[in-house]
Amino acid sequence: MRIIITKILLFLLCLPSGGILLLKMYGVIQMHQSTYILFLPSLLLLIFTAGFLWYKKDGLLHVLLLGFLGGLVGTIGYDLIRIPFMLMGSRIFAPISMYGMWLTDATVSTSFSDLIGWLYHFSNGITFGIMYALFMKGRNMWWAVFYALLLETIFVISPFGKLFGLTGKPMALIAAYLGHVAYGYPLGKMVQNHQVSMETINFFRKGLLWFFSITLITTIVLWSISSKEINADPNFTLKNKKISPGIIRVDRGSMLYFQNQTSSEVTFLLPLLNEEIPVEPDGKSSRLLESFGIFHVLIQEDSAIKGVFILCEPVEQYK
Repeated sequence: MRIIITKILLFLLCLPSGGILLLKMYGVIQMHQSTYILFLPSLLLLIFTAGFLWYKKDGLLHVLLLGFLGGLVGTIGYDLIRIPFMLMGSRIFAPISMYGMWLTDATVSTSFSDLIGWLYHFSNGITFGIMYALFMKGRNMWWAVFYALLLETIFVISPFGKLFGLTGKPMALIAAYLGHVAYGYPLGKMVQNHQVSMETINFFRKGLLWFFSITLITTIVLWSISSKEINADPNFTLKNKKISPGIIRVDRGSMLYFQNQTSSEVTFLLPLLNEEIPVEPDGKSSRLLESFGIFHVLIQEDSAIKGVFILCEPVEQYK
């Protein structure tokens, strides 16, 4: 009974990582708020529980580390399999930067918010791996693939799917589900062959616990640094064939500015809004944003210039 209760506790402590994103998508609470209330406290308790199990030399620590490593390797596989889609022009990793902005409540994307987003991305992969390993040790690896596909389906049928353009777009869905097969396969392989996996984990056990702890501390420190940054004006600038910043986050009803620091006239495109914003050389134009959602910004005259994004909050109210 004690083992079952401990497993349930560990499972529940893993839920807030991915859960706070779904809470954001359903409009329950913003991520920078739920980070304080749910995510970081649960992560601290998870590390404390792992440390206690280590101190007691409890066998559940092995299961915890098995899920940790399986989730980590699975997340790496998930990202690697999607690189070809990125090379074909898809901004497949852009949502990770958006997670970082939501977590830090930033108005413009920065290297700090991007790093926070990536740490959060790996936190999701690791905690999902732990949740699987807690109850599926020794089971056939294909259960993990099914589990990964189920996780993706939960997000696809949520407001997340529509907001990020997954619903009704075959290529986006293929990339999403293929990535989750690449996540589930190594996770399932490691959890199924747990005895072999545990030999590797025992070798790296101390390193994994230190890695987990340092990751948490780094997340907190970087979040604090990022949250103290002065929020910049909502201003996209085209210069040297690059638009910066990569993402701007504003409330509906805000004025957004488009600056052209080149020697020729350009047109900023917002395809989803059917908007064209011409800007003269060394000029500046503005637009009032009155729609919720995530909007891609492109340059009409040069398709080689990588597009950027506008998050018009609350994005979850996008229709």
